[in-house]
Amino acid sequence: TKNGKLTLDRSQMSLPLNKKFGTTRTVDLTKNRALKLQVFADKSICEIFVNDGEYVLTSRVFPQTGETHLFITGNQGEYTGNYWELRSSSQN
Repeated sequence: TKNGKLTLDRSQMSLPLNKKFGTTRTVDLTKNRALKLQVFADKSICEIFVNDGEYVLTSRVFPQTGETHLFITGNQGEYTGNYWELRSSSQN
């Protein structure tokens, strides 16, 4: 939040969707404030909750087999996180 912005960038996805509406979404934040992100993604959607829901970024995504990476970049600070893989609720 050094510059007071958070951007979701979908430009590197292998299956781009609705590029005519742009590949980035940006929210303005308080500069230099600690940031808490909760990221939920599945086979068709990604939702990012910023600071316990102060902002929410939602994007359609269709990851292909092996596309399991999330990239977080910034100019300062530390990044920590946890990863959980959810079980399918469908019965096979």
